[in-house]
Amino acid sequence: MKPGAKERSSELARYGVLALLCALSMITYLDRVCFGAAAKSIVADLHLTGVENLKWTFTAFAIAYAIFEIPCGWLGDRFGPKGTLIRIVLWWSACTALTGMVGLKFGSWTFGGLGFLIAIRFLFGAGEAGAYPNITRAIHNWFPESRWERAQGFIWMSGRLMGGLTPLLWAILITGTSLTPGLMTWRGAFLFFALIGVTWCVVFAIFFAISRKSR
Repeated sequence: MKPGAKERSSELARYGVLALLCALSMITYLDRVCFGAAAKSIVADLHLTGVENLKWTFTAFAIAYAIFEIPCGWLGDRFGPKGTLIRIVLWWSACTALTGMVGLKFGSWTFGGLGFLIAIRFLFGAGEAGAYPNITRAIHNWFPESRWERAQGFIWMSGRLMGGLTPLLWAILITGTSLTPGLMTWRGAFLFFALIGVTWCVVFAIFFAISRKSR
């Protein structure tokens, strides 16, 4: 490959990776904000008295997120961001799917309850805590120092954008609008969001492997 062509290929690879990292930033906010949007439905299905009964689920997520951010960042430094990010996203996608299954009845047996939900949200926070440290490591590895700030700007813009759009997306999927009915239950939405995370892992692994050859 000629030098000029190789540089163009490398540049395209960088921005392809950046696009995937921006997508991941959006998924992190999608999966965390949707829990608040589903709170009333969760309360109803678990036969709780009110949303205040979920206070420890929110607290568990926050505590785990704070505790595990540095250790998960170290994993990316030690083993590389590619594999670490894939493991992290698969972990929290599993937790997202399990959240949607809490309280399901199988005959006379119920799958978990409030205590189980608190544990799942703690594990969710522990997994998601590693997302941004490892996104930053990936940017450090793929972009020259002069572009770090701009790349990080796109990452944070994407996450905040999805944080604002998630309630609207939730309304379209679950609640429905004046023109369209809801498309799925809140449980179905959590499984759907988990599938988005798994799909991201597959696309990221393939693209990362192909793009690395062009560097």
